[in-house]
Amino acid sequence: MTVEGTPRGLPHSLEDELYRIAQEAMTNAIKHAGATRVEARLDYRPEAIVLQVCDDGRGFDPAHVPAAPGQHFGLLGMEERARQIGGTLNIRSSGGAGTTIELVVSTHG
Repeated sequence: MTVEGTPRGLPHSLEDELYRIAQEAMTNAIKHAGATRVEARLDYRPEAIVLQVCDDGRGFDPAHVPAAPGQHFGLLGMEERARQIGGTLNIRSSGGAGTTIELVVSTHG
């Protein structure tokens, strides 16, 4: 876990959603991707909070995430949580190359 920038107080609801998204991303890396290394980064930027969770697992094609319940590894839940706090969830992955989940939430406006 790495923290960058100057930590500051955040609304409890935002802290909770950041925690839940990070938790789900880490669980996926261990449970589904077979990752041996997972790195999390929380970046306190002047106008945003950025959470990144990167793993070295088997990866997948984000364009073809199954829509059936129980087969999308919580990605739809993470996207819904991101929307609820006005954030954007970006998923970068490819077969054999690991996955990066990045959440960007504006802290202004």
